[in-house]
Amino acid sequence: MSKYLLAIPFALTVGAFTQPDSESLASVRAHEETAAEAVRVRIDLARGRRWTLDWDGLAVHDVATGALVRRVILPGAIFVGARDVAPPDLVLSRSGAALVSSNATARMWRVSPERFEVEVYDLALGSDEDKDFGFSSLKWGVGERALLASDSVTGSPWRIDLRSATAQKLPADLAVLGR
Repeated sequence: MSKYLLAIPFALTVGAFTQPDSESLASVRAHEETAAEAVRVRIDLARGRRWTLDWDGLAVHDVATGALVRRVILPGAIFVGARDVAPPDLVLSRSGAALVSSNATARMWRVSPERFEVEVYDLALGSDEDKDFGFSSLKWGVGERALLASDSVTGSPWRIDLRSATAQKLPADLAVLGR
């Protein structure tokens, strides 16, 4: 008989499969509450991280353990939770960096995957500068050279170039899905 088959009855006998203690249950409840308040969640399987955008900022957790790796404050972040405004968004780059959009202002943040350093981008708008809105529905363009996004209020499509910190409105027939 294999030594592995003997391990299962032994584990059952010594109580390896017991009810969770109150501390474990509190941890699970806190995780469930955090997930319920999350605006966006993205998983980076290559690095084993879960990035969670909530109304207070960004949290990075270890996927395997659920442990908090880092809490990241987004300088000058303004998010709107109004029913008729699309929520802010979070997208990950191939390098593991997180990019976050405000849905209230033309501001974005890039958080590095190694040191969690934050870069702030105040975007110059090619049009609609007299309107108050931010961006949602972030998608990478070809080769991760630009982001495609939707205006968080009207859903109009935009192209965001972080290298030049500019955003240009696109023709309406190029609408970004997933608002």
